[in-house]
Amino acid sequence: MSDAKTCGNGGNGGDSGNAGTIADVLLVIDTVTLLDKHPEAATEPVDVDGAECFALAPRGDALTGLSASSWQIDVRPGAQLRLRWTPLAMRGEHALLLQLSLDGETTLGKLQLHVEEHAVRYAPQAGTPEEAVAHEAPDAFWQAAVVGSGTAEVSVDALVTDRDANVLGRLRWPLRIIVP
Repeated sequence: MSDAKTCGNGGNGGDSGNAGTIADVLLVIDTVTLLDKHPEAATEPVDVDGAECFALAPRGDALTGLSASSWQIDVRPGAQLRLRWTPLAMRGEHALLLQLSLDGETTLGKLQLHVEEHAVRYAPQAGTPEEAVAHEAPDAFWQAAVVGSGTAEVSVDALVTDRDANVLGRLRWPLRIIVP
């Protein structure tokens, strides 16, 4: 769980529900392995088991696989869960677009994609790392309100592209998120 704020104003030019605790999770998706295992995904959507999807979260284990029967996150009702994503592509050869949908809203609700095209990020300079420089960069995340304890069934649809935005694969898998 994390109280960290995101860059920019949270997307869509307005408040994105920053009241209360924010739990940030990064989904890391091994697109290289998925595309190798499922070459047919280039022409038609393919159902996969999610074994190549991992979660990184502050104060969590170093790397937690999401393909197990369930994934538990230490977050309480009233908090906001933010999910960002990245392909596991060492040289940036893949881009990834995720579409998430909830099967119900008893555990997580109000799932929305937030995008801010001109978010500000700060990066240290090589010669003077204590003097960070502001850079514009897009920011995107899925956010859901934590409504109550239980299991949220999330459907994940992923579109994998190359550097030139050519579609390399369409993949989908179920994701179970347990809120204690």
